[in-house]
Amino acid sequence: SDSEWPSSIPPLLARCHSYHKQQHMKSIEFKIFNAEIQSHSLYKVTQLNSRH
Repeated sequence: SDSEWPSSIPPLLARCHSYHKQQHMKSIEFKIFNAEIQSHSLYKVTQLNSRH
């Protein structure tokens, strides 16, 4: 929302910035999600290996 921005900053610029922030957050969340998947599969592999 534009409400958190000073009135001196054009709304379009603010929207552009928030869009980029959203994209950045998405990429961070995606990386975390990927890391969780990898660690989960690693955990499963170690569990399988320890059974033998």
